[in-house]
Amino acid sequence: MRVMFHPPTLGAAGNPYVDHLARGLSSAGVELVPYTRRGMLARLDAIHVNWPAYLLDWRDRPHAILDVGRLTAYLTIARLRGTKIVWTAHDLGAHDRTMPRLRRLYERVFSACVTDVISLSAAGVPALRRHFPELRRARVHVVPHGHYRDDYPHDVDRAEARARLGIPGDGPVVLQFGQLRRYKGIDAMIRSFSALDDEDARLVVVGESKDETYTRELQALAGSIPRVDLRATRVSEEDVGLLLTACDVLYAAYPPGTSLNSGVAVLGASFARRTVVRDTPVMRELASIVGDGWIVLAADGQDSAALRTALDPSTTPTRSPALEELDWDRIVAATLAVYQGSADAHSA
Repeated sequence: MRVMFHPPTLGAAGNPYVDHLARGLSSAGVELVPYTRRGMLARLDAIHVNWPAYLLDWRDRPHAILDVGRLTAYLTIARLRGTKIVWTAHDLGAHDRTMPRLRRLYERVFSACVTDVISLSAAGVPALRRHFPELRRARVHVVPHGHYRDDYPHDVDRAEARARLGIPGDGPVVLQFGQLRRYKGIDAMIRSFSALDDEDARLVVVGESKDETYTRELQALAGSIPRVDLRATRVSEEDVGLLLTACDVLYAAYPPGTSLNSGVAVLGASFARRTVVRDTPVMRELASIVGDGWIVLAADGQDSAALRTALDPSTTPTRSPALEELDWDRIVAATLAVYQGSADAHSA
């Protein structure tokens, strides 16, 4: 079986999701073909895309318009020749909305080319169908997001991790990490943390930023609030392990927007760390999978209350997170079934 898989790797960027999937598929005998436009016209069983926006050149409008037309033509020809066009719908479109009308047009024409959609949750399927009505003819399959249990080194204790990271004290630490992007509403999360009445708690915000203006705004805000430590820097794999060991709670309550799933919440469960997320059907489903208590749901305007719950030792789950449904062997097998046409389609 020959499958064009995009992107081929994300490990160097700090997210092993596609690495796990690509390695597992290769081990299962799938020939993963490097992505090229002309390569789409070769004999392929499937073209599998994780993030459609990454297929285009968005440097300016003329390049983007030309790219939309070319890519749509290649995808259409490939589909007419019997190649499955598979899309793993991580989100409801790109988070960065430069050229919003053109991006929305592209999302619509891309989804019209798709034959099979992989949703990372059953609860996300209705939102996908509402946002992308062009998927009405596509088969939708539910394959969850795999865990990160074995991906980051964490061979030191909490005190040593904090010492290496320069995090003072032994009080509770809330961690918000990942790229510092405006759509995440990190400024609002900092303000919600500031409303906590726990003088020992500390918020550590760590992540690379490509938006200098937003970074300066966050730095000014963090500098005005005690116990907020903002570090605008890329997070290495080693530091991910140290940060997860050092913290007590992960904080990823992003505004709904185009966000649908949360790799951070899966990461938190993988390391037995409670994670505060926005209260959505998708996050409620994940909470039911990993076990009550590990995912703390925050309704709009209720982040501070959710943080208090997450930091309360009396509410800490007594059982380890259940990760069996997020096992990569199961996910690889389910993805392979989508390629082979033997996977059941979701009925919603």
